[in-house]
Amino acid sequence: MIPAGRRAINTAGVARIRGVALGTLNNTKPYDAPGFPPQLNPGTRTGRLWDEEQVRAHTDTGRYQPLPAAPPHPDDLLDDREAAAYVGVAESTWMNAIKKRLPLVSGETPRDVHGVRHWPRAALDRISARRRPAGRPAGATDRAPRKRRTQTPTPEA
Repeated sequence: MIPAGRRAINTAGVARIRGVALGTLNNTKPYDAPGFPPQLNPGTRTGRLWDEEQVRAHTDTGRYQPLPAAPPHPDDLLDDREAAAYVGVAESTWMNAIKKRLPLVSGETPRDVHGVRHWPRAALDRISARRRPAGRPAGATDRAPRKRRTQTPTPEA
């Protein structure tokens, strides 16, 4: 998740801040070393993103401040994996809805952050509000009694 008001950078941005070529950065992999700022989108090896201020601080001083703990903000940006969990659907369902432009995501526009699709929390709140859960509603009762099955006599041999 990219917190509201924070700027995300990719590996090219990290290379620029550190003053090295992208190839050199990818060969040395300082982002995998202990003490480097954590990714904003952990669990992915492609489309890695970091907080720019944290990377600058780490480059200048070797230390960085953790991101401040803040309550959820409507401008927070969540990637597809986080968005699916936030809305309460499987990641495969979420990706299928995006691919086929299903009603689940219709009318909402994601943002591209260095090639990674992100959804504003406000859009996900709207999606959650209009989403109906599957199955019978809780407390639903039959409108008419069920028909009884007539028992057929078993033939005797």
